[in-house]
Amino acid sequence: MDKPKTVGIKALAAGAAWVMALELCASLLAPQKGLAGLWALAGLRVLQAGGLVAGFLIFYQGLEALFLAPGQLKRGLWRGFLWGLGFGGICALAGIALHANGINPIALVAGSFKNQSHAYVFSYILVGSLVAGISEEIFFRGLIQGYFLRFGAVISIVASTAIFAAVHWRSGVIPVFQIIGGLLFSCAFAREKNLYAPIVLHVGGNFTLFALSVWGQNLLL
Repeated sequence: MDKPKTVGIKALAAGAAWVMALELCASLLAPQKGLAGLWALAGLRVLQAGGLVAGFLIFYQGLEALFLAPGQLKRGLWRGFLWGLGFGGICALAGIALHANGINPIALVAGSFKNQSHAYVFSYILVGSLVAGISEEIFFRGLIQGYFLRFGAVISIVASTAIFAAVHWRSGVIPVFQIIGGLLFSCAFAREKNLYAPIVLHVGGNFTLFALSVWGQNLLL
């Protein structure tokens, strides 16, 4: 049996160094709050992901080495859609179960955006879903999980999810959504062996969460 395609240690080290260097620069130079902060974050994520893609194109045998082979696009998008339908159905059943026990599931994610401008809300959803979804999958699944695949699917899933959750850890609060999402995205990646499926899942999941965060207050009874 052929060994699974994996990311080499040199590519992992170079990619991680690139991402962390930009994170450091952004923490020192970029605005952290408000509309400017959102678009600074978007620019940072685009630079990080773009640098990784360019690096693989130039130094590491093209997009196939980052699990973004153009020939896999159509199938990957379709498979991501199917994964999303399945997970969406599970979430719907969980929401019904919570509601039956007197818990409004929307209250778990709804936020307060009454004093925010339309430009901020639009940017919040766009950056949080599309930009973050694509860039994070390229880094956490394509680069990191792509390296750990050499140790088997289970180890790659656990390692990438743990790193993904750790990066999103804030103020001692366990990142439950990131742990669930990380497991889902990494399982899809390990099964499909391309990034298009988890990208669809990540973008769609983030869009749903951020949309509910923005407009969920209007749905609370």
